[in-house]
Parts: sequence; structure tokens; C-alpha cells
Amino acid sequence: RLIVESPLGDATRSETSGAESVLAANCVVVSACRQRRQAWAATASAAGWECAQYADAGNAHVAAESDTVQIVVVDLEPNDTPPGFLWLCEWLVSKRPRDMLLLVCGQCDDPSQELWARQLGAWAFLPGNDNPATSKALLVEAAQASTRVAAADEANFLARHCAFNSFDFLCHLSQTE
Repeated sequence: RLIVESPLGDATRSETSGAESVLAANCVVVSACRQRRQAWAATASAAGWECAQYADAGNAHVAAESDTVQIVVVDLEPNDTPPGFLWLCEWLVSKRPRDMLLLVCGQCDDPSQELWARQLGAWAFLPGNDNPATSKALLVEAAQASTRVAAADEANFLARHCAFNSFDFLCHLSQTE
């Protein structure tokens, strides 16, 4: 068991076995409910994601800092969701790389959760999680969206790099004339 210091206090990694699984994962699932966490992880794997799953926000936070993570699924159900999960969502939106997606799962009967998640800037909000086919379709779409964002970021990098080199070349020409 790994104890991690986090802004939320001590946390214990519960579902992964070793740092390799965290470093290799491109999907992080965090849920206080073991059954829901395992269902999300199985659905993510079926959609092609390498998944690490956590019962606490502290370790999910540590895992989400990895450069390989492309999506974080935060399950706000059941009603006794630890307050650290809300903090995790807020941290992900404020500190994450632009190409990391946040999928928030909430309660069907609580529209305030959906409003909060959308105002926060989550990529998607899923009220309830009763239909594995819907969850899988959403995670497949997330993979496609992540690929599109990564390709756009690479194109922007290349465009900036070319523009910088052109500017550098023009400056060099003006100094030699």
C-alpha cells in the first residue's frame, strides 16, 4: 500500500499495484463505490483506454499529474461522495493540460451537479451510469476528441516553430544587409 501526502490528507492507493500502472495509464477513474469504479474501469478498457482506478481523490490527483493521462472520470455518486472529489474536479480544470478531458458522473435526480460540472468546464457530464453502452460510447468519443486535440496541439506547435524560424531567418537577413 502506498501512502501519499496530498492537499486532502493521507490517501491510500486502493486498486492499482505499483507505479508502473499509474505511469502507463491514460485514463484515471475515481469513485468511492468499488462496484461503480470497477464498472467504469471495465468500460474504459473496453473502449480502448488503459485504466487506473482509485477510491480517493488524493491518489487520483497524483496519478492525473502524469503526462500520459488523457481523461479522468470522476464519479460523484453515491450521495456520500467525499468532498475531495469536488476539489479534484476543480483542480483538474484549473491545472490540467489542455488535452486532458474531465468526465463527471453525477446523480440523475440532482440537476445542480450537472450545472456545477458544466460551469466548471468539464468535457462531459453523465447523469447516472445505468447504461454501459452509453458509457462506452462516451469513452470512445473521448478517445477521438483527445486524438483531435493532440493533433491540433501538434499542428499549432509546428506552426509556431515555423513562424519563429521564419522570424529568426528574417532578423538574420536584416542584420546581414
